[in-house]
Amino acid sequence: MKISERKQRLRTRGTVPVSAEQSPNGKTVVKSVRKGSKAGPKSTTTTTQQRPARRPMSARFYIIFGIAYVIFSPVIFVQNLVALNSPHSKYHPGTLELLMPVLFFVFGVVWVYLGLRQRRRERAAAAGLVTTSATADKGASR
Repeated sequence: MKISERKQRLRTRGTVPVSAEQSPNGKTVVKSVRKGSKAGPKSTTTTTQQRPARRPMSARFYIIFGIAYVIFSPVIFVQNLVALNSPHSKYHPGTLELLMPVLFFVFGVVWVYLGLRQRRRERAAAAGLVTTSATADKGASR
């Protein structure tokens, strides 16, 4: 007996619940099976599935990866220049290989800037919360 035949027999008896199946368009299709029915599922309802919220990137993440880009992109650029200037090399980098490290360097500088700006805003918000709570306490004591 095939597994699919066994599953179908169990479904018709109503002993095994049918799990929710996901359709290609991202909606969950829930099939309900009535006990004792031999025709299979009687109704289907579609519900949209909630996506889990992504964690925002921290200031430390931006700074660390920005510094990594700033450090390693000149290394890759120099490596491509050496390959370009060697006379008997089997590999000569093209324009894209020479421009990508420059783009990575700019990308790293932007990420370091974004990380420092985010860190500065977080510290200002923390200091702002402390000063507003201190002023609120002064007003409450009058």
